[in-house]
Amino acid sequence: MTFKEIRERLANRDAIRERQVIEERAEEEREMLKERARRAEERAAAKLEQQQLQQQQLQQQQQAVAVTASNDTTTAAADTSSEVAKKIKEKFKKDTSRVIVKVLDPYRKPDVSHGRIKNNEDFKHLAKKVSHNNSLLSLHTQRLFISFAVD
Repeated sequence: MTFKEIRERLANRDAIRERQVIEERAEEEREMLKERARRAEERAAAKLEQQQLQQQQLQQQQQAVAVTASNDTTTAAADTSSEVAKKIKEKFKKDTSRVIVKVLDPYRKPDVSHGRIKNNEDFKHLAKKVSHNNSLLSLHTQRLFISFAVD
């Protein structure tokens, strides 16, 4: 770089800095647009997943109605969507309960010095409380997620 170029660069450093600031802002805006697009894709995927779940529930309900109709009985078809939802919730509760029991089980051992669970009643009570609170939290989170996905 020649002396003349250095002198011109020093004379124009404010303009160069302004260009740098403009480029940085443009880069930030591009990143923000990418993030918005990623969030929109996530919402669309969640919405699609919810629609697929509803479609599966509808198909199960239709299959249950077809089975009921083929039995030649006069009983009305049950609301299988609520039954399916109950089964899903029960399965979730059982699975989380198993995990919680596995996590809490080491604290029942006699060699644990800190946080030992001394008797079965305390263990059962703690496991039930943690399982119940976990299921409530997950259902609440799921409802929030679904309401955001719909919006």
